[in-house]
Amino acid sequence: YTGRPRTTWLDGVVREAGVGADAVAQVVILGAGLDTRFHRLGLPAEVKKFEVDAPGTQAYKLRCLKAAGVDTSAVTHVPVNFETQSWLDELKKQGFDPMRPVLLVWEGVSMYLSPSAIDAMMKSFGACAKGSLLAFDVWRRFSKTMRGPDDDDAPEEKAADKTFFERIVTQVSFLVGERLTFGIDADEATFLAEPSPVRKWMEGKYAFKVKEDLNCNAIDAKYLSVDGRYVARNGPGPRFVVVARK
Repeated sequence: YTGRPRTTWLDGVVREAGVGADAVAQVVILGAGLDTRFHRLGLPAEVKKFEVDAPGTQAYKLRCLKAAGVDTSAVTHVPVNFETQSWLDELKKQGFDPMRPVLLVWEGVSMYLSPSAIDAMMKSFGACAKGSLLAFDVWRRFSKTMRGPDDDDAPEEKAADKTFFERIVTQVSFLVGERLTFGIDADEATFLAEPSPVRKWMEGKYAFKVKEDLNCNAIDAKYLSVDGRYVARNGPGPRFVVVARK
């Protein structure tokens, strides 16, 4: 399942970004959901920690953490609607300093947003301090409800090919009420290839520096194999990307 290696990969990104000479001053989890990363990883106290999510989801999570006796005082929780509000403006109101480097963690979110919301997200990241990092995952456009980076937000459905695994993802998303709305325009082979269309998108449209861009095969080899032999397979999945603000 894609989520397990994705979470393990992002845990490593967060740990690495929070220590050393080039450590970031702030970590923000965008679309945090029920993520407990800040309570698991033991980041230095001097690193400011923010979680951004939809108001209802965030309120539910805080109730659960309180019921479990978890201290949330070290984390600043910021409610935001990504489609209608500026997450950066809302963060600033809660003590976020845009002049200091930040790591933005954007896990399992991009496929549920419109192209315009994705573009606004990238432009907001471009306004962050030099040396800031954005870590995220992104799928190719395999569902007829998905739009590419250069499409408008029109709801008309577009034809799309999909693998068996991608058909399952589409069906599960429908059953849980999450409409797939964004993906990179590429067939499976092109999406897996190097350099990837994601790298071209990040460097060409936004002039970000791509520090890491892994396809699902690379993630499988790193996290789902023992002595070079796979113990599980992701199937065709997203790319896992870290970009830097130049």
